Amino acid sequence: MNLEAPITQTIEVSDLDDELAHLIDEVSQDELRVIVARAGRPVAAVVSVTDLERWAQLDRERNERFEVIDRIRAAFAEVDPAELEREITSALAEVRQEMAATDEAPGHAR
Repeated sequence: MNLEAPITQTIEVSDLDDELAHLIDEVSQDELRVIVARAGRPVAAVVSVTDLERWAQLDRERNERFEVIDRIRAAFAEVDPAELEREITSALAEVRQEMAATDEAPGHAR
């Protein structure tokens, strides 16, 4: 597999018929990504299955992370934002104090 990022090329829709087989060969080998333009404006892309699968995985991971954020947001929906900020600030200070105490403990190596 080619570890370097594929080159991105722009091609007009009108030129696609003549170039398609060659472009697909390069795209399928992860050597090229193609932006298809109509009148100079990007309208589509041709990417390898590897790229598509990687982007799909990144989308799934991103959605999972946002689901966690949404659950946290829902759990604190009724809490006053100022109170929530005070509680978070207090909790962070407590954790930082505990970490500092651990770092200063005899025999603790960092």
